[in-house]
Amino acid sequence: MIPQLLERVRRAGALGDIVAKQDDALVLELEQGRLVRSAALRERGVNLRVLREGRSGVAGATDDDVEALVEAALAASEDGAPAEFSLPEPRPLPRVVTRIPRAAAAAADELRFLGQMVGDRLAADGRVVRVTVEQSVGSVRSANTAGLDAGYETSTLALLAEVAAPDELVVRGEVIQSDLPDGATLERLVERLRRTRRDGTEKFARTVKVGSGVQRMELEEPTTPELFAALWPLTRERRVRKRRYAVPEGSLTWEVDEFMDRTLVLAEVELPSAELQPQPPAWLAPYVVREVTDEAEYVNVNLARPDAGA
Repeated sequence: MIPQLLERVRRAGALGDIVAKQDDALVLELEQGRLVRSAALRERGVNLRVLREGRSGVAGATDDDVEALVEAALAASEDGAPAEFSLPEPRPLPRVVTRIPRAAAAAADELRFLGQMVGDRLAADGRVVRVTVEQSVGSVRSANTAGLDAGYETSTLALLAEVAAPDELVVRGEVIQSDLPDGATLERLVERLRRTRRDGTEKFARTVKVGSGVQRMELEEPTTPELFAALWPLTRERRVRKRRYAVPEGSLTWEVDEFMDRTLVLAEVELPSAELQPQPPAWLAPYVVREVTDEAEYVNVNLARPDAGA
C-alpha cells in the first residue's frame, strides 16, 4: 500500500510522507484467579502528509483505499496554511531494540498464569482482586517521496491489578504442612497435617500418603482447628510452607508450588492412571529444568525443615 500511495503523490506533483501503524493486542481479565474476559483487538491506520504548491495537507485512513486517502490529503492542502519543509533522504540508521521476542511470543496460557500469580500475591481477605494482562505486538513504518523507507516492530506486556484497599493482605493458596513423627512406621507411610488458606478461608486436614514415584496413594480427611492446634507443635522439626497455584489444562489440573523458605518451584499433576504420560503444557515447558518424579529429595517428607513459626 505504501509504494502505491507515494507513487500517486508523485504523480500529483506533490511531496509526501507517510506513517503507517498496526497493533495487535490480547487482553485477559482475571477475577479471584478465574478468567472472566478475553479479547483480541487490532488497530491499524495510515497518516499521509503532502506538500503541493507551498501548502500542506494531512489525511488519515484505516482502510486500504489509496485513491481516497491521497485525494483527501490533496484537498486539505488546497485550504492549508503556507508551508515549507524538506524530506529526509535514506541513510544508515542505528539499531534500536523495540521488540522483546519473549514478550511478543508469550501464549495466552502463559499470560493467564502470570495474571494468576499476581492475583494470588495481592489477594486480601474478603476482597475482590481483578488483574488485567495486556500483550501488544505492533509495527510502525515511515516512508516518503524522497526515498526514505524505515520501520520497526514493538512489543509490550502490561499488568494492571485492581484491589480494594484492605487493612491486611492475606496470601491466597498458602499451604503449610508437616509430617507427624511415627517411628519405624515412617518407612511405610507418612501421616501429614495440612492447613490451607484460600480466598480468606482456612481448611484443616490430615493425610496419609503411601508409595513413591508416579504411583502414590493419598487419603485425606478434614480435621478440626482444635485438633490441628493440638498436633501442630509436635511437627516443629518437619514443616513445609508454600504458595500453590492451580492451573487447569484440558482434563488435568497442574499444581505449581512456590516454596516460601527457599528458591524452589515444583509443578505436579495428578493423573487418572500411571500409563498416562502428559508433557508439560506450553505455558510451563520453558521453565522446566528437569523431571524429578523419581528423585527422593524432592518428596515433601524430605523437603521438610525445622520451623520456629506458628
